[in-house]
Amino acid sequence: MAGNESSTPRVTFLTPEKPEKAEEHVKPKKLGKLTVKYNRREIQRRLNLEEWVDAKLQELYQNKDASRDNQVQPDIDIDELLDLSAEDQKLKLQVIMKECARPTGEFIAELVQRLKGLRKISTLRHK
Repeated sequence: MAGNESSTPRVTFLTPEKPEKAEEHVKPKKLGKLTVKYNRREIQRRLNLEEWVDAKLQELYQNKDASRDNQVQPDIDIDELLDLSAEDQKLKLQVIMKECARPTGEFIAELVQRLKGLRKISTLRHK
């Protein structure tokens, strides 16, 4: 510690001396890499989809006049939709968005298309 002139105190632990045979230079163990719980690409795809859905819903439910202030954006559960077939997804989305004053057909069709190949959040874990 005499050669170290840092402003913060340090504690150094000395290891007991080993016999001459073990005196060979031993490399310290490498620290293991942290593992990621979920697949990063899949999570990013899902996040991009959720951001797209939020932006489209804001666009569809944007109030042009004060008389529509009571109109609330619906909550779309992507995992719930992934359990359904494409046709059932369309029907469910039509029911969810029936209160929307603007046409929703294009949004529903594009969302169903984007859902293809997406996996539920519970299956995104690394194996």
